[in-house]
Amino acid sequence: MLAGDINTWNKTEADGRYLAKAATAVAAAKLSTTRKINGVDFDGTQDINLTSSDLGMVGIVETGAGTGFHWRKFSDGKIEVFARFNLTIGAPLDVVFPKVFTETPMIFLQENGGADTNGLVIRVRNLSEAGFSVAWNQRSGSGSAIDVCYHAIGK
Repeated sequence: MLAGDINTWNKTEADGRYLAKAATAVAAAKLSTTRKINGVDFDGTQDINLTSSDLGMVGIVETGAGTGFHWRKFSDGKIEVFARFNLTIGAPLDVVFPKVFTETPMIFLQENGGADTNGLVIRVRNLSEAGFSVAWNQRSGSGSAIDVCYHAIGK
């Protein structure tokens, strides 16, 4: 291929690679069709400001903490509780949420160790807006203690 084979100086407006004489940096900055970004008009000529609400985010409006727990409430009404408790094999325990929900929440439990047993099962019963009952059963043994964390999410 020779330099003369490249016909870059002979483009016409019919050629899709042609840059029209009216093309300017300002025209290039503006979108030919205005778009919306999360409901906010955007044509490319200026910055737009998106709020956390525009992006579907919610703010934290209330928090609380104490020994072994932390909770937060969001502007959409959701509540999130992080807490821990100690549990003994064979001894049921009633756990009260530090922040009461208006609906029964989802709950996740995580055993953090401390027990020298195996084959354990932790059961949540009577889950409600105010709390839950929990019991730890295993194949054999009694009296061992275990540290448990939970995460509850709901309204």
